[in-house]
Amino acid sequence: MKFTVKDKPIIFFLAAGTVIFLLSAQPVMAAEAGSGWRPIYDLVMKWLNFGIMVFIAVKFGKDPIKAFLRGRRESLAVEIQGFEEKKQRLDDQVQETRQALEDSLTRFEKIKNKIISEGEEKKQKIIDQARQESELMFQQTKFQIKNQILHARQRLQAELVDRAVARAMEVLPGEVTVEDNQKFVSHYLDSLAAS
Repeated sequence: MKFTVKDKPIIFFLAAGTVIFLLSAQPVMAAEAGSGWRPIYDLVMKWLNFGIMVFIAVKFGKDPIKAFLRGRRESLAVEIQGFEEKKQRLDDQVQETRQALEDSLTRFEKIKNKIISEGEEKKQKIIDQARQESELMFQQTKFQIKNQILHARQRLQAELVDRAVARAMEVLPGEVTVEDNQKFVSHYLDSLAAS
């Protein structure tokens, strides 16, 4: 009989069965070792029965075992294929998730840059507006100071005129004579006539 690679599982099962059979037969043989021909006969029969069982297992069990192993191999191949497809789907999902994460990071960076640029523009507008308001306040304050200086001069001039008139009213009545009054009146009349 010629064995092929396909027969290896059958040979393995047969060898395992032989080892189990021999190990289980060992205590029986040791117990009957001293009683004559019967232990040898039992041993030969066991080997003969074992050979018949092997022959029957090979003759009738070869094809069903092969079919079973082939079916098992095919079902395992289908399972492995299913796992590979599932792995591929999961790999695709991981790749999509990574791509979505990269896209969201890019979008986040764009939004962040946009917010920063808008903030810089608003900051510059606020600074420009503050400069304009400070310039306006400076001009108003300058105008108010000039106005206060002008009012202060006018008050000072009015006060000086009032004091000069008061002083003149004190000093002039004693200094101006009737002749001086006549001269003032004639001078005033001459100026009226000339105009």
